[in-house]
Amino acid sequence: MVAGLLASSDAYGNDGAYGRFDGDLTLSLEVGVSETLSQSIEGESIAARAGASYLQTIGLYAQYNDSLGLRAVPMRRAISGGIEVKPLFLGRWSQHLEQGPALLDLWLDSFALGMGIYGAWLQPCQSCTDHGMELSIGMELPLLAHASAPFIALRGAARWSLVDGPSDFSRPPARALLTLAIGYHHLFATHIVDAADRLPR
Repeated sequence: MVAGLLASSDAYGNDGAYGRFDGDLTLSLEVGVSETLSQSIEGESIAARAGASYLQTIGLYAQYNDSLGLRAVPMRRAISGGIEVKPLFLGRWSQHLEQGPALLDLWLDSFALGMGIYGAWLQPCQSCTDHGMELSIGMELPLLAHASAPFIALRGAARWSLVDGPSDFSRPPARALLTLAIGYHHLFATHIVDAADRLPR
């Protein structure tokens, strides 16, 4: 499968892939700032995020947030992770819709939907915790016209707590998280599918 895509990419020349078929596995790292949105309480935290995706289409993500001891923030720290899907890239590329400009194509194709779980430690007590599910949406603005390049990401996550009777919380749990970050994508040729495609003679 991957070999076929790579061959097609070479046949088209500059077909709008912008190097995205140079490898099948994309790893990304991001650092930034998150705004925690809860019931009438807001606060900031430092964010770090890592992701891995296959053909920049489907993958996994993990994010860590830390308020660095700011007591005014309802969330002391949190970690989340799940599955992320970027549904536009392969569909637009196969329909020859990647006509440029390159930054516009890469930005549109970065549209991502995520679903996962989170766990959070709340202020002010050490035992105040929250956990639940999250749905996220995000886009990445590339800074170079290539798949392996730095980018600026904006992501939003809506969260639903699965903790019953939060009477022990002195502050309400987070309901949403808005994150602005700068990151970097790097592609690796792992031939995950190619190895399975080769049949023994």
